[in-house]
Amino acid sequence: MSKHKKPRGGPRKPILPARDKQVRPVAEVSSQALALGAQLSRLTPDQWKERLARNLLGAIALRDEPEFADFHFDEETVIKAMVHHIERYGARLNALVAEGKLDAARELYDDMRIDVIAELVTPEVRRDLQERAGRCLARLKRGQDANKIEMALYVGTLLSGGDETVPLGLCGLFTAIYEDSSRRATELYEVE
Repeated sequence: MSKHKKPRGGPRKPILPARDKQVRPVAEVSSQALALGAQLSRLTPDQWKERLARNLLGAIALRDEPEFADFHFDEETVIKAMVHHIERYGARLNALVAEGKLDAARELYDDMRIDVIAELVTPEVRRDLQERAGRCLARLKRGQDANKIEMALYVGTLLSGGDETVPLGLCGLFTAIYEDSSRRATELYEVE
């Protein structure tokens, strides 16, 4: 009798690495996304800031992306924040409009909107928006629209607190979300 036992049954099952050590497939990334990554890695801090400003304003184009199309701030919270800030800005806004200083009134309205957005983006809302931005970026990186990829990258950076000096209210995406939300909230409360 042989000292070696014969294997029983069929072929042996392969031994897989532990679950936490398994190799996960790398998400598909388009050549456009790779080229953009290489381009961005060579930017100077000044070039980065210039592109940040341009892309944050242009990020309004992300409003219609599936990850953001259904997002609105809570209507009741929007009304409360608007009332709070209108009390603070309203008299100056009305005075500027009455004096015909419409550019100054628009700038003051922008300042008010920045403050309202800052109030609306609670930690919970920020986490939701970060998650949406991450999904949006992952999806866009598989496509060919380098402009939207870059916008989503900067939006994600802004949401992660990567640049504390830039208020969320300067981002076209959040401005559009605020304007849509305030319009919905106003219509809702006018009906009631």
